[in-house]
Amino acid sequence: MTDDLLREACARLLQQLFPSDYTEAISISDVKGRSNIHKKILLKGGQEFGFKCWSAAKPEDGGEEGCAERDSKLNQIAHLVKAPNVCEVRYTRELDCEPFSNRPLAISKWIPSSVSMDKVSEIDLEQIRQSGECYFRKYGEWVALGAAMGFRDWTDNNFVWSHESHALALIDMDWSFNCGKEKASTYKDPIGKIKPIDSQHLDKCISEFSAGVESMQLKLKAQCNLIGQLLAESALEQLREFEPELVDQLKDQASQELKILLG
Repeated sequence: MTDDLLREACARLLQQLFPSDYTEAISISDVKGRSNIHKKILLKGGQEFGFKCWSAAKPEDGGEEGCAERDSKLNQIAHLVKAPNVCEVRYTRELDCEPFSNRPLAISKWIPSSVSMDKVSEIDLEQIRQSGECYFRKYGEWVALGAAMGFRDWTDNNFVWSHESHALALIDMDWSFNCGKEKASTYKDPIGKIKPIDSQHLDKCISEFSAGVESMQLKLKAQCNLIGQLLAESALEQLREFEPELVDQLKDQASQELKILLG
């Protein structure tokens, strides 16, 4: 199928799934650096959407169906607990054209002017170093949510940041609920390139990180029953509740480790 035909097919689906956001589809292109099939649609006005299927999924990871199920459930939970800047994603099989035919598909509305953390410019990294309290508050929330949901894919290309809106979001949520990578990455990996932060700002950043962890834990506890109902609809592992002392342990340990890493 030509790019023009695929673009038109993707545009029709966007009109159905994101009617209030849709404008004319201008272009379609590959998303670089991803193992799965991943296309980007650019709309007139600048809004971008990602179309992804899990072509690289292995049977031991539950195949494409398992990846789509985990990604969908964690995205729903992230919306339920109002995780920072969580992307709007629709899941479907209704794109009957190659390379997406007969595959579960995730269509995500990208945060404007955002890039993955592995592509953040040095100028924007310096902005985070000098005034990164907002960044670390949101990162603390994502760390707490990821820890509760068995998230394993802590890499810098799975977080996106917008220097314009100060939006920080976790993307690609399929390696979660303790599935996926045999050797798990850690929450320290996505922010290593931010170092060093001078002592004047570091304490504020760590304090905001701790506040983010605490905030998300409160939201998780408040929505525990609804989260349990969501997960009960599938074969996914039940929410692992943290007792207060374990939350404090996570918060304190992470705060100490990040202070060493970033100082």
